[in-house]
Amino acid sequence: LAATQQRITAKIARARFSSNQRMAASTAQELYLVPRKLNVAELNATSAFKNLSAEEKRYAHHLSRAAFAGARACLQQTSPESPDIFALATSIFADGCEQAKERAASSGLTPEEIEDIVNYFAQFFGNMGNYLSFGDTKFIPRVAADKLATFVQACGNSGDVEQFSRVRDRMYSTRDQELLLGFPVSAGGNAVSTYYIGDVSRSDMDLVQ
Repeated sequence: LAATQQRITAKIARARFSSNQRMAASTAQELYLVPRKLNVAELNATSAFKNLSAEEKRYAHHLSRAAFAGARACLQQTSPESPDIFALATSIFADGCEQAKERAASSGLTPEEIEDIVNYFAQFFGNMGNYLSFGDTKFIPRVAADKLATFVQACGNSGDVEQFSRVRDRMYSTRDQELLLGFPVSAGGNAVSTYYIGDVSRSDMDLVQ
């Protein structure tokens, strides 16, 4: 009887440990999922732009265009996958967000899944990369990769499908060395960096600072 009780107690202990492990893993992953509620605001500069002189309007226009063109440098210095995610997003939303959502609605995705996907790309554009600009922490889509693949297939073209297949593993990876921006693994660190390249070392970084 005592031996039986011990076996039962051991089984209960293992079950609780396994349950705690799953809860801990779920909680840890939740930290990197894009929030369901994002504060997105439209910045309408129509009135302000009308009050500018012709020369000021040209200046503002070209400054805006230069900023958009130069944004790719930020993407390239964030993570290896950021430029590809940017290309994917600008393609599938080329006709507008609402049009993309309408196409996705006929693919079998739920409204909540579609909203989660849109939120991911909104947060991506807001940070110009798939890492938070404040905190340097990676964020990943709240939906499973196959759901996002369905969205891309419904809203994009064959090139977009291929682009997503190339970048999906990096988008969804939660390996320890890919969760934060920082000193790269190749140089003895434990983070992601496309800013520190080549044979840069910690002593090189300290010297520059």
